[in-house]
Amino acid sequence: MTQKVEMMDGVYRDLTVSIASLSSKTVETRSGGEISTSPLIYYKIPETAEEMEVLKKRIFTAPSINGVTVALDGSAALVLTEFRENISYAQVHQILQKLVKDYSDEDTSVHIIGFPALQGWIYSLKPQILHTFLISIVFMIVVLVVIFYGNFLGMVVVMANTLIMTIWGLGFIGYTGINFNPMIYVLAFLVGARMVANAHQITYRYFEELHSSNGDRFTASYETMRSMFMPNAAAVAADVAGFGVLFIAKIILMRHIAIIMTFWMVSILLTAFLVPAIASLIPAKVKTDRWAKECASEDWLAKVMMAITRFAIGPVSRYACGVLIIIFGALCLWQTSKLKIGDPSPGSPLFYQSHRYNQDQALINKKFKASSENLALFYQGEPGSVYDPVVFKTFEQFSRHMQASLPDIYKSSNSLTDMIKSINLTWHDGDESWNQLPRQEHILTFCLGLIQINTGYGFLSRYTDAKREKAQTNLFFADHTSDNLLRIRDAAYDFFKTQSPTHIEQGEFKLAGGRIGLEIALNEEMKRAHILIDLTV
Repeated sequence: MTQKVEMMDGVYRDLTVSIASLSSKTVETRSGGEISTSPLIYYKIPETAEEMEVLKKRIFTAPSINGVTVALDGSAALVLTEFRENISYAQVHQILQKLVKDYSDEDTSVHIIGFPALQGWIYSLKPQILHTFLISIVFMIVVLVVIFYGNFLGMVVVMANTLIMTIWGLGFIGYTGINFNPMIYVLAFLVGARMVANAHQITYRYFEELHSSNGDRFTASYETMRSMFMPNAAAVAADVAGFGVLFIAKIILMRHIAIIMTFWMVSILLTAFLVPAIASLIPAKVKTDRWAKECASEDWLAKVMMAITRFAIGPVSRYACGVLIIIFGALCLWQTSKLKIGDPSPGSPLFYQSHRYNQDQALINKKFKASSENLALFYQGEPGSVYDPVVFKTFEQFSRHMQASLPDIYKSSNSLTDMIKSINLTWHDGDESWNQLPRQEHILTFCLGLIQINTGYGFLSRYTDAKREKAQTNLFFADHTSDNLLRIRDAAYDFFKTQSPTHIEQGEFKLAGGRIGLEIALNEEMKRAHILIDLTV
């Protein structure tokens, strides 16, 4: 399975890790006092019970493997990898599901999590979304039949206008190069509803004017355009402003939505001209008597609206309406104070907890001290500054601080720290008092040099660069719920306030990201932008 994952299109092979990959290393001694950093399995699967026992000993004595890529009870193992940003999520989903099918049997199950897997599940729902579109179109036709009393011209005009506006909007999205992914398909429903609503109102007015002008289509078109342009423009302007303010948020997805939806809504402005034009060009006869303006208050919808209006402005009932509005507003304001920005539950909120992805997420969180929820601490400094013992000491202290502060959600950390400590321990004949990071720069330089000689650049590039001016450590957590994200953020900030400075002599530490870091940044930006957007609206 590891080899198949490494051979996938769009996968970084050097970043693929499992007990069967060359990147899983152990430190051991050889004859003559030689210290070796070698692959856990070097292209040879154990074939005898003795060889398997040796492998088990190497796995369960390696801190970077035991509990991380192999479960503590030995019942499960992980294959970790990274995908390029330009991959096709639909294709990745098919490949990953084929792995699940090929390697699952009565005794073995395969579970896949991570952002590409999540996106793959989302893209796999595309057929269902398209079916929903089809059903909504059929439903819209039925509604139009009811509204227009079976009037063929009314139905065709509204449908034709909606089709034209949809083509314009999708064409604009294609021109901009913005990815119209399934997660924002719901916006197409919103735009479609607005298109149909505006087109219906203007078509209704066209039929009224057609009756008033005794069937003169030119006059009906002119009067409809003249009388409906400003009301339509006012309605469209409100929608355009509502989406335009999303550009305030410094989040790429929201800005893309602002661009797409603003243009799409602006295009609806032309409905006031397009609907009368289409209606006048279609040579279909219309019985205009039922569209007379004096008959407008006789249908059931008009009667319902008039009844509601009379209740709202009645001499006694208006006070009751006012009280209800105040109570409802106060209740909503109180609930607003409890608003949480972020995900309310572990896994993905896009799916029910019973979905396969969320079930896989829960299982892996239970089995391993690693997860797809990671926080990266990044160091950047002068060339060669990674050899400063302060860098890895800070990495280790940061990990211990987060573990002590968040024992219920902290899982593990991943950096060169464990391997350096193992080399230092082995170098001192297994004396546990030396199971620590070297305090001298020349010893740390020796350890990193030994790792590079035995592992190669591919392995080392996961943790540091060739010039030794950058390094990183990844911390794994159980979930990314909104409350826990705040706890992780506060604990991380507290470390650099109380235990270590962000800047040292030759460089600085940065809370650079990972999925946890990204979501913390997104939530903070959403909180800031939410206030500005609300005030702007």
